[in-house]
Amino acid sequence: MDKLVKQRLNKPAYGLILGLILPFLVVVVMYFIQDNKDFTLINYIKYLTQMGTFLPMLSLTTLINLIPFYLFKRLEMWYLNKGIVFSIFLYVLLVVFLKFVNN
Repeated sequence: MDKLVKQRLNKPAYGLILGLILPFLVVVVMYFIQDNKDFTLINYIKYLTQMGTFLPMLSLTTLINLIPFYLFKRLEMWYLNKGIVFSIFLYVLLVVFLKFVNN
């Protein structure tokens, strides 16, 4: 990777944005894989929430962040990795908060 491009991308904000978007993209992909014509995406998330499977699924979708984490670790883009780790902490806080609110 070009050194100049690497310097421009090696920012915690980019890692945070990437880490926040990837789990939601996984939810969208799972929605399209299930091929439910009866549900919109919002109704699908509501359905998962009613069934009690949304929080475990959200927890598991954060595992997708391991792929860019290890990729950027290998490229020694440490600041970008800080943003990815911070996004994982935000997801953990969200899941814990929603777990206590729902109970």
